[in-house]
Amino acid sequence: MTTMRKLIITFGILAIVLAPVFVPVAAGKPIFEDTKAVTAFGDRVAGFIYNLALVVGIIAILYGAFRYMSAGGDAAQIAEAKKVVTYAIVGLAIAIIAGGVPALISDILKPGA
Repeated sequence: MTTMRKLIITFGILAIVLAPVFVPVAAGKPIFEDTKAVTAFGDRVAGFIYNLALVVGIIAILYGAFRYMSAGGDAAQIAEAKKVVTYAIVGLAIAIIAGGVPALISDILKPGA
């Protein structure tokens, strides 16, 4: 995949994810009326990104497994498939850890704990 194509796909995905933020602004409406709405919106966006990361990680593992099974004994393709699965597992581990960090910090900083 060429660099330009990757760049276009990246900006397209970014535009889709951020569209709910910029559409009300373009219409001249305030996005948030109070700070609780900001927090709720941030939680929704973080949850969406977390779930998206999990789905993409699982799809990447399945893709690597498919490439491994269809390698036909070619050592280069097998090595590439193992690399895809390894990176997907590392990405999933990072996403799972990142999903638990806010709750851990909240528990540590909770008054009276």
